[in-house]
Amino acid sequence: MLETGEYSAAKPLMERALAISSSSLNELAPSLLGIQTKLGRIHAGLGEEEAARDCFEQNIAGLDQAGVQSTSIRAAALSGLAGYWERRGNYSTARLFQERALEMVRGSLGDRHPATAAALDQLAMLQWAQGEGGAALAGARQAEAGGREHLRGPGRCLGEREAVRSAGVRPG
Repeated sequence: MLETGEYSAAKPLMERALAISSSSLNELAPSLLGIQTKLGRIHAGLGEEEAARDCFEQNIAGLDQAGVQSTSIRAAALSGLAGYWERRGNYSTARLFQERALEMVRGSLGDRHPATAAALDQLAMLQWAQGEGGAALAGARQAEAGGREHLRGPGRCLGEREAVRSAGVRPG
């Protein structure tokens, strides 16, 4: 539902998941913190900005308390906070959060992962908003190159016919 933008339908389900998880898990359990980050995305999608920010900040505080520094959950929360500040026009603060998110994603997934490309793309948009067109263009190109390289990967594992079919290309 999150991927399709059905935030109104997703919100009560995610709130229920959070309540159930909260009653049965340690408050610092990674799955609970992941649910909290997703709930923050839902709040942001519904325009409930302060609730979104609270979810992301609580998530980061929980990870800090647990002593967990670099996770995909933290990167998602940092990126969520970057979006919060970007929507308020505070691009320098948004950029700091997005740079930290990119560092974590890149460190754990590498340069050729779609999540790294998405984080690079978001950083490029912030650079553009701050008038850094050259840096933004370089970041966007790097994001595109990483995404293209990632898409080439499945073709190496497939037979020729499957690779051609997967790429949507007709043999000449």
